[in-house]
Amino acid sequence: MKPSDCFGVVVRTIGLLVCIYGAWCLIALLINISYPSSRMNDVHGLYLGIGLFAFFGGMYMMGRAHRIVRYAYREESQKKD
Repeated sequence: MKPSDCFGVVVRTIGLLVCIYGAWCLIALLINISYPSSRMNDVHGLYLGIGLFAFFGGMYMMGRAHRIVRYAYREESQKKD
């Protein structure tokens, strides 16, 4: 396995973890909205923003990992041409 392949696995794994964190923030937001007596009423916008950004950022990292790897290892791909 080449270093670029290992890096692609790492990028996809980090993307998955970021996506899970974003989903966790969105679920926490739904729970806090469901129970209005909770103490976190002031952070709904923060949870929404972070949750959406992390979820879609993680999805982007998982779906476009080859672009990130190509950018990080661009000299290796130029030597092959």
